[in-house]
Amino acid sequence: MESAYIQNTGKYIEYLKLTVMSLNQDIQDISNQMDSLDPASKDFVELDFEFNWIRGQVVGIEHALSVAIDMMRPDMEESNVHN
Repeated sequence: MESAYIQNTGKYIEYLKLTVMSLNQDIQDISNQMDSLDPASKDFVELDFEFNWIRGQVVGIEHALSVAIDMMRPDMEESNVHN
């Protein structure tokens, strides 16, 4: 039986994955909006800033997610050995 810690960590990892998916959808929506704008316009510049801001969040969450998954592997393997 998995510990509550592993179950909760698994739920948090799934939450982070969903967050990345949502942010990537936001990036796609922004990109679609930018396609119809003049790159020299104020609206384009503002969307470009938002695009890069959100992209930075994705990169940070993906890194944290990768580390969390790597850290959890030994716990999961140990849990499976004892079952």
